[in-house]
Amino acid sequence: SFDGLLDGGKFDGRAEFDGGFENWRSEPSRVYASLDAPSLKGLFSSLGREISGEAELPQPVQASLIASGTLQSGSMAEIEVGSQDFGLRFQGHSHWAAKSNLALEGTLEVKASRSRDGLAIAGLTVPSGFDGGAMQGTAGLERDDKGSWILTAQNFSLGTSKLSGRVTMTSAGGTTAIDGDLSADHVS
Repeated sequence: SFDGLLDGGKFDGRAEFDGGFENWRSEPSRVYASLDAPSLKGLFSSLGREISGEAELPQPVQASLIASGTLQSGSMAEIEVGSQDFGLRFQGHSHWAAKSNLALEGTLEVKASRSRDGLAIAGLTVPSGFDGGAMQGTAGLERDDKGSWILTAQNFSLGTSKLSGRVTMTSAGGTTAIDGDLSADHVS
């Protein structure tokens, strides 16, 4: 069990490793952790990731992680992040073989009152003055063992537009390359 502060936010949880901590990847484990932070920017900063752009995310936020299984061969993972104007939930599987990156595959649900904030959390900077309205929906999410993120819109809206398609984002050397095919029922 652990309980304390991380960058001023309450951080607690517990972890059980059937083969001891030295076998955390190859033996079954169960992990639960939660973090309360003063803002989404503060949460992501605490986790070592800066949010780009002009996101305005000042509300307190709660985050939780639940993982169970053998990470090397695949385990169940659930991540939730929520504040007054933003919600994110991932349910799926994680896989982390030795000498590779963490891989994820599952369903991502997002709800943001300002699409600018949701895009900023994804690492995308939008032009000044962009107001795409709200962002809401479900997408298939995959992170391959090379670190590329793949999003497949399933029931996703940006403002009043319904989106469909698939996007791959790959980061290297401080830049993000985006490749994909997106369609919208209309643009307003």
